[in-house]
Amino acid sequence: MAAIPSRDISRILITRLRFLGDVVLTTPLIREVHRAFPEAYVAYLAEKPFGEILKNNPHLKEIISLERKEIASLPLTRRAFAHAGFIKRLREGNFDLVIDLLGNPRSGLLSLLTGAKYRLGPARRGRRAYYTHLVPEPDGLHHQIEAHLEFLRALGLDPSEADLQTEVFVSDEEKDEVRSFLADNRLSFHPLIVIHPGASWPAKCWLPERFAQVATRLQRDLKASTVLLCGPNEQGMTSEVLQAMRGKPHVAEGLTIRQLTALLSECDLFITNDAGPLHIACALGRPTLALYGPGDPKAWFPYPLNDKQVAIHRPPSCWPCHLDVCEPLDCMKAITADEVTEKAKELLALTLQPTPRNPKVLCPT
Repeated sequence: MAAIPSRDISRILITRLRFLGDVVLTTPLIREVHRAFPEAYVAYLAEKPFGEILKNNPHLKEIISLERKEIASLPLTRRAFAHAGFIKRLREGNFDLVIDLLGNPRSGLLSLLTGAKYRLGPARRGRRAYYTHLVPEPDGLHHQIEAHLEFLRALGLDPSEADLQTEVFVSDEEKDEVRSFLADNRLSFHPLIVIHPGASWPAKCWLPERFAQVATRLQRDLKASTVLLCGPNEQGMTSEVLQAMRGKPHVAEGLTIRQLTALLSECDLFITNDAGPLHIACALGRPTLALYGPGDPKAWFPYPLNDKQVAIHRPPSCWPCHLDVCEPLDCMKAITADEVTEKAKELLALTLQPTPRNPKVLCPT
């Protein structure tokens, strides 16, 4: 594959339409593209609301939001005008280069409709019409970050020299808001532990009663301040955890992506299933304990050279399956509350001892 002449590139569009964690995993590529083209105008296209996680990213000039669900809900005539208006906006970007990291038919068509001279996409069947350069997928199992960085070869860059660390950014205003939230809800003592028992697919969810056991033990043994995250359509799972707990945590429901990011930036430990918030916490450098079932942590986790971010995975004989729904759920049942509690305490011991949170600055004293 011939390298794209750098002299032809001044406006770049990177796109990974969805989902939250997937967008976070593209941040090393964003950084490397900006490093290679420091004077270029770099924009990012994602479906609403996933692009919000890239707010404050210093390597981007613009985040373009595709309001796909909103457009789909419109009457047919208005929907056609909305699609036309969005395509017009993309073409007015005058992009020289599009890097499409998802490569599904929708993202491929949008890449083509930008009118960009150079369009990079994954080398999959039926994609030749969308792209000028097809990027072969790496042989064998690779981490998703490494797969994204393979796109650098088309720009004449060596992906092996790239930094793999993900990153998201929280503004001072967002930090002030979350610290006020913590103070108002009397989450005033370390360690502050955030627990997310939900996930996009039922097969990725650890047992609610075991989340409850871990949270109860950490509250009892460490006098921890505990926040239970409740994402969209996760009320049932959250309710099951609450009913099985002794001490009741604070439930954070209805958070925006930016509020979630600010909250995770303040926690001392995040315990979670294989879900989008996991990648936010890792990108923030927070101690993170991830519980894996049908997914493959070698492709999605752990992150390189970081002993404070740990995945627990006990794959049974039926793995890998990548099922969204599973009745036996042997992979998740193989993870015990005892080992999660022990590992959580080990991760907390690496960072701090339980101490009162400073009431003025709400950060470790």
